[in-house]
Amino acid sequence: MTITDGRENQSEPVSVPPPVTTTETEFPFHILETAKFECLCRDIVQAHGFANVHRYGISGQAQEGIDFVGDAPTGEYTAFQVKRMKELTASDLKDIVGKFAKGAMAGCTDKFVVCMSREANNRKLLDKLAKLNERYSFPIELWGAEQLTHLLSNKDYLVRRYFGDDWVNKYFGTSKESNHRLSTEVSDALRRGPVEAFGLTSKVGKAERLAQTSPTEAADVYREVADGLRDHFPGHANHFDLLRAKSLQAAGNPNP
Repeated sequence: MTITDGRENQSEPVSVPPPVTTTETEFPFHILETAKFECLCRDIVQAHGFANVHRYGISGQAQEGIDFVGDAPTGEYTAFQVKRMKELTASDLKDIVGKFAKGAMAGCTDKFVVCMSREANNRKLLDKLAKLNERYSFPIELWGAEQLTHLLSNKDYLVRRYFGDDWVNKYFGTSKESNHRLSTEVSDALRRGPVEAFGLTSKVGKAERLAQTSPTEAADVYREVADGLRDHFPGHANHFDLLRAKSLQAAGNPNP
């Protein structure tokens, strides 16, 4: 994708329309111009501790499926591809990863991240992501609108820069409670995607109901959910392991 840097335009007035309802849980990344969406993704990455973040290549050079690179706080050299599309399909994801895998950088990159402006909860998309992670030696992550919103949950200065004061007021207000609400809503949304993709929604609902009346049984169901997610979404599995531990403690088991 050949685009201009866009940073020289960051001081221009923000033209993103203000939120018109009270139900948005994600920022409207799809409204941003392609160049600004990429700049925002780079700023998010830098704000979360990545070092040496810079665009890969200049105009006219082959980018091998990479828009920018950076060193993660854990030391992983990470390549990023940014996609501002109305819909990113499983086939699109396969092509994006395949193009990167054929490039010279794939062999010296520790992780490949695809940032997309829309939600990444589509089941077919998540299934394809899991299969691609099985196929390739490098880890592949998909950061959709939910994940990017989560990464902005305490970065009001970036929200103001790219979306304007109306969006800052909606999501952050003037209190810590507003920040906590946003973080909680987005975290819940992030977990729902893999849970739905692996057909575990009904089990989660069952566990939540049992937690009120039979915490021991709830713990068993939470374990099933965690086991179903562990191979492909270990972070999500850890969340349900924690719920299992809390259920066992509620049942009087001090050593879950």
